[in-house]
Amino acid sequence: MQEALKEWLVLDKENMKFHMGQYDNPYRSTVKFSEFLKGKNVRRGNCRILDLGCGAGAVLGYLLASDKRFLWGYGIDINQNLVDIGNKILQERGIYNCKLVEGDFFHIDKSVFGKIDGVVSLQTFNILPDYTEIVRCMCELNPEWMGFSMLGFEGLIDYKIKLFDYTKDKGNGCSEVFYNIYSLPRMKEFFACMGYSKFEYAEFVIDVDLPRTNRMGRGTYTVKTEQGKRIQISGGMMMPWYFVYVEK
Repeated sequence: MQEALKEWLVLDKENMKFHMGQYDNPYRSTVKFSEFLKGKNVRRGNCRILDLGCGAGAVLGYLLASDKRFLWGYGIDINQNLVDIGNKILQERGIYNCKLVEGDFFHIDKSVFGKIDGVVSLQTFNILPDYTEIVRCMCELNPEWMGFSMLGFEGLIDYKIKLFDYTKDKGNGCSEVFYNIYSLPRMKEFFACMGYSKFEYAEFVIDVDLPRTNRMGRGTYTVKTEQGKRIQISGGMMMPWYFVYVEK
């Protein structure tokens, strides 16, 4: 996974805006993901969730505030600066049932978090070279359920996509990042092999217009079809987002 580390560790103005922006204005993907989980039979009570790739914790904070089934939340991210910033903001906003930890979610120290009931992860699967390793790490935590967002395809094709963003200079002339799209049926089979047989998904159909603000690089915007459906695009690539819920 070393290929993805450079992108994750960079904390420039654009990345800070992405992570900080939704503390005051939650992204529609976050709001809709929370609604998606509310429709699932997640056990009430002492429900502890872990967010893999939590960034500055805005998504985790929103989930804890909007869904009272979740009593405690942990987040893990490899970027120490984002973790420190996020913990400070969460405390300032009175979200005390949440803690962010710096670490590699491919090598999780289970003693740090204790028993985890549910695992969430947003916009992380697609930027990895492959999803099988993160799925194994999630399953090793033995949660009752998992929920995540991903770029998906309802057929039997995986798309391995690596883009080179020449609007960014990270010391090698460009920023390299994966935008992989994964077959949902094949992923369902993989989870079943890991002991999680319930696999449900829903397309994330955004309900607001996003303007195109960067014509030379990345940045999600929407276009409408003749039927009125909004399609999300980043740069020159369509972004077929899905929410997934997995259970034993």
